[in-house]
Amino acid sequence: MAEVPHKPGVFYSDHAVVTAEFLIMRHRESIAEEVPPVNSHETLETILMEADGIIKKQMKMEDQKKTIHLVIAAVLILAFLILGTGVPVCHPAYKFFASALLMLAGAGAFCLIWGNVIGRPCLMSSLRNAKAIVWNHLSELTQVPASHS
Repeated sequence: MAEVPHKPGVFYSDHAVVTAEFLIMRHRESIAEEVPPVNSHETLETILMEADGIIKKQMKMEDQKKTIHLVIAAVLILAFLILGTGVPVCHPAYKFFASALLMLAGAGAFCLIWGNVIGRPCLMSSLRNAKAIVWNHLSELTQVPASHS
């Protein structure tokens, strides 16, 4: 970067620049705004209620996913136990495929359980915090200020 002459410590870029000029003009016919302003209580309350509904739906979906993932993990563990101990080994090719399947089942079960033990509680905590924030804002909207009573 180059230094500005007669101003020590002030630098500028010597790269080419692109400039533009804008002309702002008022439209000849005024257009009425049909959407109420965002800061109106009705609009904010509607937005917050919709946000609460979305959060509630997501929390319900996460509970369903948790159940599904734990069932899949249990099935994988059962497959791991049956293939690992219950089926007699009769062919070398079977040993290879059984070992590969066992490794995949074990890795899948580990990921599903780890996700439900670590990941899902973090996600549910953030959803509960979001729900609390929404309800906090809703309670602020529904309180009537003392000066307006």
